[in-house]
Amino acid sequence: MRKNQKIFCLLLTICCSLFIIHYSFAEEPIPSTGMKEQVYISADHLEFLKYKNLMDGRGNVEIWYKDKAIFGDAVEFNTETGIGNIKGNVVLSDTESQIYSESAEFNIKTTTGTLQNTSGIIASKYYFTGEKLEKVGTDRYTIFGGTLTTCCEETPAWRFKVKKSHMHLEHYAYLTGSSLLIKDIPVFYLPYWIVPIKTKRATGFLTPSFGSSNKDGFFINNSFFWAITDHQDATIYLDYLEKKGVREGLEYRYFLSKNSSGNFLGSYLKERDTERELYKINFDHNHLFPYNVQGAVKIDIVSGANPDREYEDDTGLRTRRYTDSYARLTKSWLSRSLQILGRKRESVESGYSEIYAQAPEVTFVNQKERIGNLPFFFSMDSSFTSFRNEKGRDKTELERGDIYPRVTYTFDRYQWLTLTPTLGLRETYYSRGLNKKDGFTRDLYDAELKMEGPKLFRTFNTKSPLKHIIEPRVVYNYIPDIDREDRREIIQIDGIDSVTSKNIISYFLTNRVLRKTGSTDEVVRLEISQQYDITEANRNDNLQVVPRRPFSDLRFDLDTHILKPLIFNFDTKYDVYESQINTANLDIGVNYEDIWYLTTERRYTRKPESTFLTGIAGINLTKNLNFQYSARYEELNKKFLENDYSAAYSSGCWELSFDVVDRKYFVNNEERNEMKFFFLITLKDVVSIGKRGNLGLIQRKI
Repeated sequence: MRKNQKIFCLLLTICCSLFIIHYSFAEEPIPSTGMKEQVYISADHLEFLKYKNLMDGRGNVEIWYKDKAIFGDAVEFNTETGIGNIKGNVVLSDTESQIYSESAEFNIKTTTGTLQNTSGIIASKYYFTGEKLEKVGTDRYTIFGGTLTTCCEETPAWRFKVKKSHMHLEHYAYLTGSSLLIKDIPVFYLPYWIVPIKTKRATGFLTPSFGSSNKDGFFINNSFFWAITDHQDATIYLDYLEKKGVREGLEYRYFLSKNSSGNFLGSYLKERDTERELYKINFDHNHLFPYNVQGAVKIDIVSGANPDREYEDDTGLRTRRYTDSYARLTKSWLSRSLQILGRKRESVESGYSEIYAQAPEVTFVNQKERIGNLPFFFSMDSSFTSFRNEKGRDKTELERGDIYPRVTYTFDRYQWLTLTPTLGLRETYYSRGLNKKDGFTRDLYDAELKMEGPKLFRTFNTKSPLKHIIEPRVVYNYIPDIDREDRREIIQIDGIDSVTSKNIISYFLTNRVLRKTGSTDEVVRLEISQQYDITEANRNDNLQVVPRRPFSDLRFDLDTHILKPLIFNFDTKYDVYESQINTANLDIGVNYEDIWYLTTERRYTRKPESTFLTGIAGINLTKNLNFQYSARYEELNKKFLENDYSAAYSSGCWELSFDVVDRKYFVNNEERNEMKFFFLITLKDVVSIGKRGNLGLIQRKI
């Protein structure tokens, strides 16, 4: 590139984004019957030979046609044919390109031309130099003896040096006799290379990605993208795994109308070393029917040898416990909704078989709404469900109908106190029981009284005013005991079936600290809560083998946002009888001036005992260079389940990354180790070679 390249790049950007509004000393429209649009030309000296249709200009020449302009020192231009030649400080400009040259022959009607000793920017992103450039169409250029890059630097970080390059914008650049230069150092030579230069959807082969694993060996992922129509496309995959074989895959996406869209993804692999067949199918379709009825279908199928657990890099897919397929129709009104659902969930855990199906489930929900002009509110949940549950050889089939209306009254005459009583009735029908073959019903009523307030607050006049609010809340719930025989017969499927007698007081004390800056932000929230079981407190059995324990665990829940780059959240349940912590979850994160960051999540459960740590740590040595480490650690067995390492360098026009993933996975309950290596280099707007690992095992990264 020429000297003072940084200034040159800045000028190019300004000229391409803000199109030039010109003014010149002598300007006139060219009289011509050959041009559909008026051509304007100006210069210090203009001479028009009418009988030859020839315009001759000298000094500060400007030619304008539509959104295009040509500048130079001297021009000869045929107003009939649109053909001309221009010399001296030549600039060809339009809304996306700025091309400099010593001289040029051009046809302003066909927007073609030939330029000598040229440089500039094409399509707002491709910087080039060339001994000669031929513009052979509105989106086609041929460069002879030059360079091509997307780096706007005095010495580009990378560039292709070519004998010949034919560029078809939004398609490909065909490079002949090309060398890739890093700075000014040749790295490799390719006699012929095709480089995609696309920003829009277009049919073609995608750049392969590759890596290495001790389980799979060397792997390379090949794919072909097919732009079927403006509303349909597909990606065909053919992956080679050195130790396992060839994996085929297909992803098909469609958008048939604003009311109908979907996606299909499938893959198949027959392992060369084990002869196992691993496949998966995922299909999602959404459709909006007349009368605003929304429909959705999801098909989720995996083989017995689960490919997600063994081959997916995504942690969520590797650790999921079941597939989930369903078909659903939903109709919503202002405060009501009706849903018809068919669902099948199947376990994908090794050595464990379970199928849970609902076919169908019909649910009608009435959200809380005022009853006429009365100070009462009505709400209702109702459903009918047909269940099928298979665990190994045990099989359960059951139909259940449930209706649960509620009436609520809110007493808020005083600002400092709100009372909200609710009365509900519940009728549940079961087609069978654990021992009964005949149907039976469960009749219940429940009552709730919620009291909120009085709220206490105090304002602190600090630099940023703080407001501390204390919000007490007490909730009383009562459900009478149901018939013991019926209770023993109920087959437990979900929360509707597990409703039991209740005579409980729940109390909450919430502390909030609000900070007033431009807006009001909650910087601290601490909630302390517990339940007191009145029935348990009054239990009077003669043996008293089990001591009464009416108090539940004491729960603490703390969220803080004191400093924007700092996270500190904590929640725990404390057993007041055994003086032990039953659960404890901690999130800590910090980002120090974008130089380094650290986020850790710890999850502890006493029964059954388990402790997991997940974390991510990174450091930005410069604004371009980043190192990152993330891990999952099982404290109980003192072993790492996954360690991910990443190094990445990014510049304005290129990126380079190297990732290592060391993880454990299970095949038929047998623990195995896998080490994967990923390498990726990206030349901006040109090509990406390789693949990145799925780093960042937790979502919260500051």
